[in-house]
Amino acid sequence: MDVDLSIPGLLSGIFGTKAYMARRAGQATSPAKAAAARANGAKGGRPRESARG
Repeated sequence: MDVDLSIPGLLSGIFGTKAYMARRAGQATSPAKAAAARANGAKGGRPRESARG
């Protein structure tokens, strides 16, 4: 039996792709995350990156 397997292919099949895992991690909610989101919304959202110079 001639089987051609790649380790990265096997691992992505078992654990999922990077994009899939990132989507799942971004959906995680905790009381602290919910409170931070409410506080940021009250301030007008995420602050812009300040100019460094």
